Amino acid sequence: WIAGKDGDHLDISYEAGGAFATLEGQGKLSLSLDGSEPTPIEIDGPALYPLVEHPRHEAHHLTLRPSPGLKVWSISFAAGVP
Repeated sequence: WIAGKDGDHLDISYEAGGAFATLEGQGKLSLSLDGSEPTPIEIDGPALYPLVEHPRHEAHHLTLRPSPGLKVWSISFAAGVP
């Protein structure tokens, strides 16, 4: 998925011990966990970026707002301790 314009976003509900994204490009990824204030993550090239990590397996909702042109190749989740 490629963000085409400011305001494009992905909403993801999940249950896991953490979330990660494979991203490509340069810019910022604004991340909001469970409706919190957005946190910017600087993206400086292709890599697997940690988004959030939790002490246990938990249910959450992510909103990701990449700057225009960033490519989101995958969102993955890590198992957590029950």
